[in-house]
Amino acid sequence: YFASHSVEDYKAFFESLCVDQQYIYAACINKKITAREDDGSYIRAKKILVFDWEGNPTITLNLDHHIMNMSFDPVHRMMYVLDNEDELYRYDMNFLYE
Repeated sequence: YFASHSVEDYKAFFESLCVDQQYIYAACINKKITAREDDGSYIRAKKILVFDWEGNPTITLNLDHHIMNMSFDPVHRMMYVLDNEDELYRYDMNFLYE
């Protein structure tokens, strides 16, 4: 029940999700919903939390750029991340499966 809380107190947690047979990948913001970047734009995630299907945290990936969107290629086990400047990054996630 949120009637007594102000919207300014709400937090944004997960912005984008993708999954495969073993893991859940969640772009995590964990900031107040009213928070802004220095240029006035909305805060975007800079970390990916990885969970197993039991909900247990496996690893946190701290990135040096924002995450606007992400997608996982389960065949090659690559994570593709698009940032807020339309730069595309590729991360090899094979280390999770060894």
